[in-house]
Amino acid sequence: MASSPASAEGGVDTTGTAVSADRLRPWQRLGAPLPRFTNLRLRLRYPALDRESADIYGKVLAARQDGGACLLRIALTSVEPADEAVLKGLIGQA
Repeated sequence: MASSPASAEGGVDTTGTAVSADRLRPWQRLGAPLPRFTNLRLRLRYPALDRESADIYGKVLAARQDGGACLLRIALTSVEPADEAVLKGLIGQA
């Protein structure tokens, strides 16, 4: 799975971990909740490929608590073709 720093509207930076491999609406685990419909800029780290993604844009669709972390359902709205290929590969492994 990939991990990612996320920037929300207003320049708030946080780090999280992708917890599902659904390409269009992944769940992301963050330490702090974000409101519904918050726009995000994500940078995914692909440890197995030793590289980072281009900017990936998304929007928070839903949030729920999971222990001490917040799980966010994110709709990806803009993904570069190279990153889409990597995400499709991750989905195939899930």
